Amino acid sequence: MHQKEKSDRVGRAIHLIDIENLCACGRPTIEQIEWVRAEYVSRVGLSASDLVIIASAHANAVNVHRGWSGARQLIGSGPDGADLCLLGVMIDENLAERFEKIYVGSGDHIFSEQVARLAGDGSEVSVVSEPHQLARTMRMAAHHVLYFPANPFAAALPA
Repeated sequence: MHQKEKSDRVGRAIHLIDIENLCACGRPTIEQIEWVRAEYVSRVGLSASDLVIIASAHANAVNVHRGWSGARQLIGSGPDGADLCLLGVMIDENLAERFEKIYVGSGDHIFSEQVARLAGDGSEVSVVSEPHQLARTMRMAAHHVLYFPANPFAAALPA
């Protein structure tokens, strides 16, 4: 990376959120997504210049839009559809050249290889996950792990 490119990314952060993973359910309500947003902001922090990308299944798109407005929203189809959307961003959007810090809001092992690559490419990579949902490969690939609290609504939400 050239010196100018390094200075352009200083202080910039991106947050890649697998909303179903952080909500710990496949069909989160608006209230659940709002709770996740509040917990995420209080534990991780967001600045006005941060980019937030949230991936979800089609069935959750409206709730995500209402519960976490202002984020770039990706909608996936089929098994691992949302995960594949986030992987596409990690692979195709030159994140290490653009962001000093990368946060991945998911403990899914599917992201491990890209988390390790981004960490090796010079960005500070943190994983945000509930402890029981954090894959060992994700814990090892990231520079930091920020533990997310258990979802207090999980028992009341549909799977």
